[in-house]
Amino acid sequence: MKIGILGGSFNPCHDGHLHISNMAIKKLGLSQLWWIPTKKNPLKNDHNYTDYNLRLSDCKKLTKNFYRIRIKKFDYIYSIKMIKMLKNRYKNYDFYWIMGADNLKNFHLWKDYVDILTCIKIAIFSRENHAISITKTKTFNIYKTLKSKKELPKIQIYNTRNNGNSSSKIRQQYV
Repeated sequence: MKIGILGGSFNPCHDGHLHISNMAIKKLGLSQLWWIPTKKNPLKNDHNYTDYNLRLSDCKKLTKNFYRIRIKKFDYIYSIKMIKMLKNRYKNYDFYWIMGADNLKNFHLWKDYVDILTCIKIAIFSRENHAISITKTKTFNIYKTLKSKKELPKIQIYNTRNNGNSSSKIRQQYV
């Protein structure tokens, strides 16, 4: 079974998350895509987090008509720990890490990001023409260096239309 993992704060969730999810399901031929809302992003200093259980509930409401999208609750703060647990628990599943290209610029700051690059296939979906700058990021250059030395899971890049939504923009409307 092919499973996509879309982690994030989903603060709030919106149709942009649905767009990237449906694109990933289609482009990668995923059986399911798991949204994994985090309690807090350790790289963000934003203290305006909506209650975690409310965000989970909102995610379930938004995805209720999308049978391939599932909301999963894991209490791991770091992606690498969750990925390793999932791969250990679901040994016969083929996992893909789904992310927006805008997250790639800070990916090298994630805990054990090199381990993530070496243990899971990554599908990057660009918005706002971020695809142009993907190959110039520190993370992508490290990936190319590692790949030249050993076989690594594939990074796939997809250009998508920008629907204009982002959680940051939505939160700013209520400030």
